[in-house]
Amino acid sequence: MNDFSKFVQSPYHNRGKNPAPLFEELKKLYPAFETGELTPEKLHEQVFPGRKFNRQIMWNMSSALEKLALKFLEQESLKKHDFQRNELLTFELGERKLAANYENVLGKMEKIIEDTGIDFYYFEYNGRLEDCRIEYYQMLDKRHLLPELTLRSIEYQMLLSLRMIVGGLGDMDGYTKNFNHKYETNVPHEYIRNLDLKKIVKYAYENKFKYAFVFDIYYRGLVTLLEPENDDNFYTLRELYEKHFESFSMRDKRNIVIWILNYCEYRSLAEPEKYYSLIFDMNEFRLKKGLAYYPKGQIPKLLFLRIINVALLLGKNKWARKFLKDYSSKLHPELIAPVNAMANAFILFDEGSYDEVLEQLKDFELFDTRDKLSARALIAKTYFELNENELLLSYIDSSRHYLKSKNVSERFRLPFSYFLNSLQKLMNLREEPDSFDINRLFAEMRSSGGTVERNWLMTKLKMLGAEEITI
Repeated sequence: MNDFSKFVQSPYHNRGKNPAPLFEELKKLYPAFETGELTPEKLHEQVFPGRKFNRQIMWNMSSALEKLALKFLEQESLKKHDFQRNELLTFELGERKLAANYENVLGKMEKIIEDTGIDFYYFEYNGRLEDCRIEYYQMLDKRHLLPELTLRSIEYQMLLSLRMIVGGLGDMDGYTKNFNHKYETNVPHEYIRNLDLKKIVKYAYENKFKYAFVFDIYYRGLVTLLEPENDDNFYTLRELYEKHFESFSMRDKRNIVIWILNYCEYRSLAEPEKYYSLIFDMNEFRLKKGLAYYPKGQIPKLLFLRIINVALLLGKNKWARKFLKDYSSKLHPELIAPVNAMANAFILFDEGSYDEVLEQLKDFELFDTRDKLSARALIAKTYFELNENELLLSYIDSSRHYLKSKNVSERFRLPFSYFLNSLQKLMNLREEPDSFDINRLFAEMRSSGGTVERNWLMTKLKMLGAEEITI
C-alpha cells in the first residue's frame, strides 16, 4: 500500500486526470472497505466537500486510478523478473546507441541465466540473449561475429522447442488417459514421430555438442510416450536423469521425475509389482531431494496419499506409518487433519482393522469429488471385507445416486461406476462361486486399465480361484 501510494503521488507516472485525492479517501477505508462508505456519492463528498455530486468526474477519477494500479503492477512485475527488465533495457540502449552500457547489461543477463539450472526458461533466455548480442554487434558493425551467434541462437530455440513439445505431448497423453479425450488431429505428434531424433542425438554426441545429454533426455522422454512397450528408453532416461540431475533447475528436476513416474504408472497396469517398486524408489528419491514439495515447503494432498498407497501396495506398512508421522506437517495446515484421517484409514484397511477404518472415516471432512469417491471406495471395500452384504448393497446404491450429481465429472463417473458394478459382481460370486464368471470378470479387470481399485478387485478374484487365462 505504501509503495502504491508513492506511485500515485509521482508526477512522472500520474499524468492527466489526478486520482490522488480519491486514493487518499480510499486509503482511509483500507482494509475493511465497508460497502456503505464506498458509494460514489459519499466519496465525492469527501473529495470535493460542498460541491454538487458529479458522476462523470468520479468515473474519470476511478478510471485514472485503475490505470495507475495496472501500471503499478507492471512495475512490480518487472522488479521480480530481472532478465526481462534487462532485456527491455537493451532495447532502449540500442535505440540510443549506448554501446558501453549495452555490453554491461548483456553481462548481467548472462549472469542471471548462469544462476539457474536447465529448463525451458534456460533455453528461452539464452536464445533471447544471443539475439540481443546479434543486435549489439550489428550496432558496432562487427558482422564477422554474427555467424556463430546465429548458430547458438538457433540451437537454443531448437532445444526450447523440443522441451516444450515433450512436455506438451506428455500433458496431452495425460488428458487422453485421465479424461478420455480424443485428438482428431495431432500435428505435434506427427511432427515428432517423423523426425529421426535418434540420429540427431547420435550426431550431437559425436560432435561433442554441449547439450547432447539434454537432447538425449528429451528424446527418451518422447519415446517413452510414443513407444511405451519398449522399456529400454525408460531405463536410459532414468540413468541420464540421475547422472545429470544437478544440471537442471528445481522446476525441471521435478518435471522430468514426473515423466518417469507417469511411465511407471502406465506400465504398472501390466507389471504392477515391478513398476510399483520403481515408483516407490522414485518417491523416496524425490522426498530426499525436495522434489515432492509444491508449492515450496508443501506436499500436495494427492501426492501425499499416492505415496502412502504405493507403499501399502508393496507391503511396506511400517514405512507408510513412518511417512505419515514424519511428513504430515508438510501438508497445507487446513488439510493435515482430513488427510491424516484418510491416510490412517488406508493403513488400517491394509492391516485388516476394518472396524477402525469406518471409525476413522466417520467424521472425515471431504474437500472435493476425488476425496469423496476415495472414501466411498474404501468404505465399500470395508463392508465387503466385513461380509456386511446388506450394508454393501445399500452403500453401492447410494453411491450410484451420488454419481448422478452434477458435481461428478465424466472423468470420475465412468471408472467409479465400473468399480461399483464389479464389486457387486464380486460379492455375488463370493456367495455363489462360478469359475467361468470369475475368470471372465478377472479377464475384464486385466484389460481395463483405468478401473478404480483394479488391483484389489483382481486380488479378491484370485482368492476365489481366478486364473491367468484369456476368456
